[in-house]
Amino acid sequence: FPVTISTFNCIGCICFTRYDHVENVRAYLNELQGLSSVQKLLIEKRYGKILDDYEKRALVYSWLYNSIRVILVVGGVVVPALLSVQYMQTGTQESKDNYNGGMTKFEFSIFWSTWVLSVLIGICTSIIAAFKIDKRYYIIHTTLEVMDSEIHQFLGLTGKYGHLSKSKKAPPTIS
Repeated sequence: FPVTISTFNCIGCICFTRYDHVENVRAYLNELQGLSSVQKLLIEKRYGKILDDYEKRALVYSWLYNSIRVILVVGGVVVPALLSVQYMQTGTQESKDNYNGGMTKFEFSIFWSTWVLSVLIGICTSIIAAFKIDKRYYIIHTTLEVMDSEIHQFLGLTGKYGHLSKSKKAPPTIS
Protein backbone atom coordinates (compact mmCIF):
# COMPACT_ATOMS: atom_id res chain seq x y z
CA PHE A 1 0.00 0.00 0.00
CA PRO A 2 1.33 3.44 -0.82
CA VAL A 3 1.77 5.97 1.94
CA THR A 4 -1.24 8.24 2.04
CA ILE A 5 -1.03 11.94 2.60
CA SER A 6 -3.67 13.02 5.09
CA THR A 7 -2.78 16.64 5.52
CA PHE A 8 -1.03 19.14 3.39
CA ASN A 9 -0.03 22.34 5.15
CA CYS A 10 1.56 25.20 3.31
CA ILE A 11 2.94 28.09 5.30
CA GLY A 12 4.30 30.73 2.98
CA CYS A 13 6.65 28.94 0.64
CA ILE A 14 7.43 26.00 2.96
CA CYS A 15 5.31 22.94 2.36
CA PHE A 16 4.97 20.08 4.80
CA THR A 17 3.24 16.75 4.38
CA ARG A 18 2.06 14.47 7.11
CA TYR A 19 1.94 10.79 6.35
CA ASP A 20 -0.52 8.54 8.14
CA HIS A 21 1.61 5.51 8.88
CA VAL A 22 -0.84 4.47 11.60
CA GLU A 23 -3.68 4.37 9.07
CA ASN A 24 -1.57 2.13 6.84
CA VAL A 25 -0.96 -0.28 9.74
CA ARG A 26 -4.72 -0.35 10.44
CA ALA A 27 -5.42 -1.12 6.80
CA TYR A 28 -2.90 -3.96 6.82
CA LEU A 29 -4.26 -5.38 10.05
CA ASN A 30 -7.83 -5.34 8.74
CA GLU A 31 -6.75 -7.47 5.79
CA LEU A 32 -4.93 -10.06 7.91
CA GLN A 33 -6.56 -13.47 8.20
CA GLY A 34 -6.03 -15.66 11.23
CA LEU A 35 -5.57 -12.99 13.90
CA SER A 36 -8.18 -12.34 16.55
CA SER A 37 -9.45 -8.82 17.06
CA VAL A 38 -7.54 -8.69 20.37
CA GLN A 39 -4.27 -9.57 18.64
CA LYS A 40 -4.91 -6.96 15.96
CA LEU A 41 -5.71 -4.38 18.62
CA LEU A 42 -2.49 -5.18 20.53
CA ILE A 43 -0.35 -4.71 17.42
CA GLU A 44 -2.17 -1.52 16.54
CA LYS A 45 -1.90 -0.03 20.03
CA ARG A 46 1.76 -0.90 20.56
CA TYR A 47 3.07 -0.02 17.16
CA GLY A 48 0.53 2.70 16.38
CA LYS A 49 1.41 4.75 19.44
CA ILE A 50 5.10 4.75 18.55
CA LEU A 51 4.40 5.65 14.93
CA ASP A 52 1.99 8.40 15.92
CA ASP A 53 4.55 9.90 18.31
CA TYR A 54 7.25 9.87 15.63
CA GLU A 55 4.87 11.39 13.07
CA LYS A 56 4.12 14.29 15.40
CA ARG A 57 7.80 14.83 16.21
CA ALA A 58 8.70 14.65 12.52
CA LEU A 59 6.08 17.27 11.67
CA VAL A 60 7.34 19.65 14.39
CA TYR A 61 10.98 19.26 13.40
CA SER A 62 10.10 19.65 9.72
CA TRP A 63 8.39 22.93 10.40
CA LEU A 64 11.14 24.21 12.68
CA TYR A 65 14.08 23.10 10.54
CA ASN A 66 12.62 24.29 7.24
CA SER A 67 11.52 27.65 8.69
CA ILE A 68 14.97 28.36 10.08
CA ARG A 69 16.62 27.26 6.84
CA VAL A 70 14.45 29.68 4.85
CA ILE A 71 15.45 32.53 7.18
CA LEU A 72 19.13 31.63 6.74
CA VAL A 73 18.94 31.34 2.95
CA VAL A 74 16.92 34.51 2.42
CA GLY A 75 18.95 36.45 4.97
CA GLY A 76 22.18 35.24 3.41
CA VAL A 77 21.13 36.78 0.12
CA VAL A 78 19.49 39.95 1.44
CA VAL A 79 22.25 41.11 3.84
CA PRO A 80 24.95 41.52 1.14
CA ALA A 81 22.41 43.25 -1.10
CA LEU A 82 21.48 45.68 1.68
CA LEU A 83 25.15 46.33 2.44
CA SER A 84 25.78 47.26 -1.17
CA VAL A 85 22.76 49.60 -1.24
CA GLN A 86 23.55 51.15 2.15
CA TYR A 87 26.49 53.22 0.96
CA MET A 88 24.94 54.66 -2.19
CA GLN A 89 24.48 58.42 -2.18
CA THR A 90 20.72 58.81 -2.32
CA GLY A 91 20.13 62.33 -1.08
CA THR A 92 21.57 65.79 -1.07
CA GLN A 93 23.28 67.40 1.88
CA GLU A 94 20.09 69.30 2.76
CA SER A 95 18.10 66.06 3.30
CA LYS A 96 20.52 64.74 5.92
CA ASP A 97 19.49 64.68 9.58
CA ASN A 98 21.80 65.85 12.29
CA TYR A 99 20.62 63.36 14.95
CA ASN A 100 21.86 60.21 13.21
CA GLY A 101 25.38 61.07 12.21
CA GLY A 102 24.56 62.78 8.94
CA MET A 103 22.84 59.80 7.28
CA THR A 104 19.67 60.16 5.26
CA LYS A 105 16.55 58.45 6.55
CA PHE A 106 16.95 55.85 3.80
CA GLU A 107 20.55 55.08 4.77
CA PHE A 108 19.58 55.01 8.43
CA SER A 109 16.76 52.49 7.84
CA ILE A 110 18.95 50.31 5.60
CA PHE A 111 21.68 50.31 8.25
CA TRP A 112 19.37 49.12 11.01
CA SER A 113 17.53 46.64 8.77
CA THR A 114 20.86 45.06 7.86
CA TRP A 115 21.95 44.98 11.48
CA VAL A 116 18.69 43.34 12.68
CA LEU A 117 18.76 40.79 9.84
CA SER A 118 22.39 39.92 10.60
CA VAL A 119 21.57 39.36 14.26
CA LEU A 120 18.56 37.21 13.29
CA ILE A 121 20.75 35.06 11.03
CA GLY A 122 23.26 34.64 13.85
CA ILE A 123 20.52 33.63 16.29
CA CYS A 124 19.04 31.09 13.86
CA THR A 125 22.46 29.57 13.20
CA SER A 126 23.09 29.31 16.93
CA ILE A 127 19.69 27.69 17.53
CA ILE A 128 20.35 25.05 14.89
CA ALA A 129 23.80 24.33 16.33
CA ALA A 130 22.88 24.42 20.02
CA PHE A 131 19.78 22.24 19.78
CA LYS A 132 21.09 20.09 16.90
CA ILE A 133 17.83 20.62 15.04
CA ASP A 134 19.28 19.48 11.72
CA LYS A 135 20.51 16.17 13.16
CA ARG A 136 17.23 15.54 14.99
CA TYR A 137 15.30 16.33 11.82
CA TYR A 138 17.22 13.72 9.82
CA ILE A 139 17.28 11.08 12.58
CA ILE A 140 13.55 11.30 13.30
CA HIS A 141 12.61 11.12 9.62
CA THR A 142 14.96 8.19 9.03
CA THR A 143 13.65 6.32 12.07
CA LEU A 144 10.05 6.88 11.00
CA GLU A 145 10.73 5.46 7.55
CA VAL A 146 12.65 2.47 8.98
CA MET A 147 9.76 1.66 11.35
CA ASP A 148 7.28 1.92 8.49
CA SER A 149 9.43 -0.38 6.38
CA GLU A 150 9.71 -2.91 9.24
CA ILE A 151 5.95 -3.23 9.71
CA HIS A 152 5.41 -3.58 5.96
CA GLN A 153 8.07 -6.29 5.73
CA PHE A 154 6.71 -8.12 8.77
CA LEU A 155 3.09 -8.07 7.69
CA GLY A 156 4.01 -9.00 4.12
CA LEU A 157 6.57 -11.62 5.22
CA THR A 158 9.20 -10.14 2.94
CA GLY A 159 12.78 -9.06 3.44
CA LYS A 160 14.29 -10.36 6.65
CA TYR A 161 10.91 -11.83 7.64
CA GLY A 162 10.60 -13.89 4.44
CA HIS A 163 11.87 -17.04 6.13
CA LEU A 164 8.85 -16.97 8.46
CA SER A 165 6.48 -17.77 5.61
CA LYS A 166 7.91 -21.30 5.45
CA SER A 167 7.45 -21.82 9.19
CA LYS A 168 4.37 -23.50 10.68
CA LYS A 169 4.06 -20.72 13.24
CA ALA A 170 4.29 -17.95 10.70
CA PRO A 171 2.24 -14.87 11.34
CA PRO A 172 -0.71 -14.45 8.98
CA THR A 173 -0.06 -12.53 5.82
CA ILE A 174 -2.16 -10.15 3.83
CA SER A 175 -4.35 -12.07 1.41
